[in-house]
Amino acid sequence: MAAISRTIVILVLSMAVQSGRAESVQLAIDGKTDYQIAVPDAPSIEVGAAAEELSNFLKQVTGAEFRIVKASEAKTDHLIVVGRDAASQLPIKDEDWTSLGEEGFIIRTIGPKLVIAGGPWRGTINGVYTFLEDVVGCQWYTPAFSVIPGKPDLAVGPLTVRHVPAFESRFIYSQCASNAAWAARQRLNTFTRDIRHGTNPTGSHVKWDSFMKDPRIAGSWHYVKWHVHTLGHGRLLPHSKFESNPEFFALVNGERIEHGQPCLTNPDLKRFIADGLRRWIKLDPTGRILSVSQGDFGNACQCDTCKAGYEDGGMTGAYIRYVNEVAEQLGPGAPDLMISTLAYQWTRKLPPGTKMRSNTVIRYAPIESCHHHALDECGYNRELDFAGDMRDWVSAAPRVWVWYYSIPRSLLHPYPNLNCLSRNFKLMRDIGIKGYFIQAEVYNQAMIGGLTELQSYLYAKLLWNPDYDVQKGIEKFAHASYGAAAPQMLAYIMAVNDAATYTGTPERYTDMRKHPGLHAACMAVLPLKQDKLGELDKLFDRAEQAVAKDPGSLDRVKRVRLSLQYALILYADPARTRAIRDFFPFARQVGVPTLRNPAGDRNEPLDEFEKSILEDS
Repeated sequence: MAAISRTIVILVLSMAVQSGRAESVQLAIDGKTDYQIAVPDAPSIEVGAAAEELSNFLKQVTGAEFRIVKASEAKTDHLIVVGRDAASQLPIKDEDWTSLGEEGFIIRTIGPKLVIAGGPWRGTINGVYTFLEDVVGCQWYTPAFSVIPGKPDLAVGPLTVRHVPAFESRFIYSQCASNAAWAARQRLNTFTRDIRHGTNPTGSHVKWDSFMKDPRIAGSWHYVKWHVHTLGHGRLLPHSKFESNPEFFALVNGERIEHGQPCLTNPDLKRFIADGLRRWIKLDPTGRILSVSQGDFGNACQCDTCKAGYEDGGMTGAYIRYVNEVAEQLGPGAPDLMISTLAYQWTRKLPPGTKMRSNTVIRYAPIESCHHHALDECGYNRELDFAGDMRDWVSAAPRVWVWYYSIPRSLLHPYPNLNCLSRNFKLMRDIGIKGYFIQAEVYNQAMIGGLTELQSYLYAKLLWNPDYDVQKGIEKFAHASYGAAAPQMLAYIMAVNDAATYTGTPERYTDMRKHPGLHAACMAVLPLKQDKLGELDKLFDRAEQAVAKDPGSLDRVKRVRLSLQYALILYADPARTRAIRDFFPFARQVGVPTLRNPAGDRNEPLDEFEKSILEDS
């Protein structure tokens, strides 16, 4: 597997290439073109998809037909050359192709030709989407909303661009990323079976197999079978084994328990789990990442042999040694397979003297952090030293990917987590983090509403470029999505992320409350102040009035307003009655699946939540 540089490199150079200096290329005039798209004679799936996407969007932009031809059969110099094999005949001798890794690319004008070519996995298609977005001006904000410019006269260049992605693994667990087209165009490249919780425009759930067969995401990484907590929850050690092999399960308070961490010092269990992992690999041979990770609970085994193992590095040390054992066993038979595990809760800190094997991935999961502040910013985050933890793991592991949390208790509830994004992603890039799993949704709450779509858009941009200007991105998204209501929507976004909008850190978060200011825990609900609820409700009235004659913008404004209406319903503001009246019909129309009901602190289907709210009114 080629090494991927973690440093973003976008260079627009003035250097000459062998055939002469880079020149402007006129791709279309008055809706017509004499340009063709040249691909290798036997293009890979990824390069074929890249050429199809390029042809499709250039037609939408210019109105012209950009025909796809084999490079060996091209009869003109007016070519857009797509793919490294097709570009190999051109004078690009100064290019170090190997240093592009799997996903880097070049975009160059060479005489009358435009060249887009890159690394063997997704380099070329990344280059095509970057060209369409950054040069041509195509913008894919959400799966349902794009802005494609009309340019019957299209000239580009001169261009000499070279780009290697900052992060090797990029995934967002959100409704938006469950759409293969949007995910590809945002250059996401790692997927888990969580995308099955997303829905298609018809309301049906996304099917994993068909999603992974979409040619636009060819070459992406995915986890074998399941991506997390595989040593618990009946995955690698099925609950059905409890009666026949209780010794495989944790001994806690003198009794074997079914819902605990496995007894990882049991040699028979080690063989059983190794056999299970090999079966998983056989069933999913295209998966490149295999999770061997703790159950999502405590209950570590306290048998004598396990306790003896804890003397060296504690429970975390014993657990990490086991993961390294698995990586050593499986490595020779699957040299391209990465063994992924968690640094999470009781395994968050690096055990002294630990060194991870070369085929392992640590997923550092700072679930305890405050999400209103950057990981090195507030007193609470500095006290827990998340930045120090990451540096320690980076020093001991070949790959550290971050499990980044972005979830309130209910996805529709306002949540102040955008102001820290820029600082966080630059910090993590500089520390040496190489990949991300962004958890922007939870369980089966595949949500469209509130600021979830804006959030997914911003995460996609930061995963591609951690130096991305978040504030400019918010403004760009707002003006495109909300039209004449953009000023009101920008004011709402600012208010939602302002500590002054909320009543404070909830009492249950006692450790956070020791530090000044507002703190937002993972899956917390931060109640809004009554006066702010009223102000924001009036703000949305003005926003809807501004776009009353613009159905698309009005629909997108109303989707965001669902979040405020949900808060109004929860906190019995004077505007609650109107919120109840307007919220449920529109929430049902756009497909809100479940909502958190504070009474009982549980998720309920929309109909059930509505019934309980009406009964309390």
